[in-house]
Amino acid sequence: MNFPSLGVAYYIDLHCRNKEIPQNSVAAVSIDRKKIAELIQQRKVKISSFLDRVGLSTSRYYRWVNYEIDIPFEYIFGIKKLLGISDEEFLALLSPSTDELIDTLALASFYNTYNYNPDKLETILNRLDKYRLQLTSPFFKVYTYTQIISQIAQNQKPDVSSFFKNNDKYFKDCDDLTDFDIYLNILNLNLKRSLFPGKQINSDFLVSQKILSGLKSNDLDRIYVYWGCAIDFVMNFYINHQADQAIDFLKQVYQAINASGAMDDHLRNCYEQIGKLLTNKVTFPSFSQSILQTQPVFNYENDFWNEIHNFIKMNIN
Repeated sequence: MNFPSLGVAYYIDLHCRNKEIPQNSVAAVSIDRKKIAELIQQRKVKISSFLDRVGLSTSRYYRWVNYEIDIPFEYIFGIKKLLGISDEEFLALLSPSTDELIDTLALASFYNTYNYNPDKLETILNRLDKYRLQLTSPFFKVYTYTQIISQIAQNQKPDVSSFFKNNDKYFKDCDDLTDFDIYLNILNLNLKRSLFPGKQINSDFLVSQKILSGLKSNDLDRIYVYWGCAIDFVMNFYINHQADQAIDFLKQVYQAINASGAMDDHLRNCYEQIGKLLTNKVTFPSFSQSILQTQPVFNYENDFWNEIHNFIKMNIN
């Protein structure tokens, strides 16, 4: 049985409501911002002086580097010019669009968990086929993930050990985590949970900290998606019988959303209901019944809790 993701459910409803599978065109690209930052650092120049010549404030630059905002292309071109890099070197800094990456990954999970559709999964695989031998491409990770969940759904036995080993190494070697990395990490964790329901599947501390950081965003849609990701982590703690870690993380999540000014009645009610579950004030069946009676804000929210309820009923003592 598939272990669902609330973060993916929110992402689909906010960003992929038409469920249109991206073409994954090579023309859809973004700049490798971390590499740009490394190149500036290697020049051993004072960052504020460098940015003054470009016309960027330091705070705006770091928000761009951390993928929190976009900046007009003329600033990027100004950075290229000051760095003195060639057109060929600049082209090497282009990478596939993060939006297409995340959309494709989220839709693969959606069509496997919330609305199983083997034809849609096959379409995703066909569109990603050009990346199946490009081992360093992030699209290769989406391709292998989609291939594995599709094979499992067809009762085949893919080589998941290599997939998990490669992904675990990838996350370990990440200096910083993008939104794509967050979603991939959660779906990687959920796939392990689905395949090995009785085992303790530990969450990644760095991912949890990145989620908390994302909850302090000024973007309400981003906050909701990261709230969903946070609940994914909380429920993993709960299934691992790690109530103390779950309670501590949930409190940090609540504080982060409060600090962002995004706390609303729906989030507060969910927080209170989950808190009762974690502190053994209610049993899981009672919690499940109660939270399903709450009016959902997003599509698939109740589907998530139904799937969690069924998973726990079938696999957890």
